[in-house]
Amino acid sequence: MSDSGYWLMLFVMFYGLMAWMPILWPTWIAWRHRRRMPRRAWFVGTVASLSYGVLMLLFFAVVLPLELYATHVAPVRQDSGHAYASPLVAGAWFFGGYAWLIAPLLLLAVTFFVTHRLAARWPGICEALRS
Repeated sequence: MSDSGYWLMLFVMFYGLMAWMPILWPTWIAWRHRRRMPRRAWFVGTVASLSYGVLMLLFFAVVLPLELYATHVAPVRQDSGHAYASPLVAGAWFFGGYAWLIAPLLLLAVTFFVTHRLAARWPGICEALRS
């Protein structure tokens, strides 16, 4: 196998690991504590849901409207002779083309943030649900 094949295989493994991080990281956090964390599986599910949900919210709130504007509105405005915000269109095309490279890193950052914030409060949340 050539050197580029090894780099591609390494990149694919890294990308897959980052995609599974919202499940792997909170699992490790939940089972590493000396004191027993209550409802560990619920903790992992909650962190994974929040992490993937934030990424989808970002996609639907930011990327989708930019893509729709760049695909449907900007060409019509350009054909009619109006200004169509070319920097906005260029940014949308750039982000649409390279978002798949940024998404795992963003997902990793969101996962670490949510896990850190929720782990400290998890026993209190479980106690409140119990009563």
